Amino acid sequence: MKPNKYSVNLENVTYTKLIQNGFWLKNEYFTRTYPLCNNFIKLVVMIELGDKYLSVSVIDDSGNLYAPFYNPDEHPNNLVAEQVIKNYNKIMDKLVQKGILLEVKEEKKEVKIEMFKSKIIKIKYISKKIDKIERIGGSEKSDWIDLRAAAEVSLKKGEFALIPLGVAMELPAGYEAHVVPRSSTFKNFGVIQTNHMGVIDESYCGDNDQWYMPVLAVRDTEIHINDRICQFRIMKKMDSISFEEVDNLDNENRGGFGTTGKR
Repeated sequence: MKPNKYSVNLENVTYTKLIQNGFWLKNEYFTRTYPLCNNFIKLVVMIELGDKYLSVSVIDDSGNLYAPFYNPDEHPNNLVAEQVIKNYNKIMDKLVQKGILLEVKEEKKEVKIEMFKSKIIKIKYISKKIDKIERIGGSEKSDWIDLRAAAEVSLKKGEFALIPLGVAMELPAGYEAHVVPRSSTFKNFGVIQTNHMGVIDESYCGDNDQWYMPVLAVRDTEIHINDRICQFRIMKKMDSISFEEVDNLDNENRGGFGTTGKR
């Protein structure tokens, strides 16, 4: 067993390479699950290219860490654990051979521990009539944060409005905010967000840089002060990139747009 002895092969791994090797993108993480013992014990590999982050977990069918893998000395003569460890090493070695991972020395174990430190957002409340911002239910329930209307808004069907959210913020360096409707916004208020997802850059951070939600009403509606109408999260900004023009991409064609079918 060689846990914690791998890192992402940044010189070789790409979005296309991960997709071609069975990884799928969820949020900012590329993920693939491998069976280690039928479907009872699984290996979950998560890769985030921007932060050079690798997460490897061996879990049981309930989603709990499989203890005999992490502490084999405490579970002697466990034939299932021995098979799990053997299959784990095979899969990780294969990912190394394919150029997705690199084996590293033991001291690399603490790489990117700092990424879990809390980020600080400075916030100015332009409106004193709305509740203070907080994470609904705590961080274990949701990583999106609700925003509230800071004005009384009445709209007829087809009308547009910029709804003030009553706050201005200074985001952490290197981050941007994504603002989207809550899942119940359309049901409760009959409005759609006209830019579908708002992107607030870190430079939008002055005392008067109030956040707004642009909406279009699909029915007559009223929105009241303190109504929760949208939500946001902060995301790390895209790393600096450059473009290289080529005549051929030398990759297998997927068949064009919309070729994966309906089911």
